[in-house]
Amino acid sequence: MCKIQKIINDFFNVIEKTNNEKVSEGIYISWTQPTFD
Repeated sequence: MCKIQKIINDFFNVIEKTNNEKVSEGIYISWTQPTFD
C-alpha cells in the first residue's frame, strides 16, 4: 500500500510541476471515485 501511494504521489508531483492544476484535479477525482477497499 505504501509503495502504491508513493508511486501515486510521485505521479501527482509530476503533474503539479506541469502546473495543470485542473487536469491533476480531474485525474485525482477519477482515481478516487472508484472504491479500492
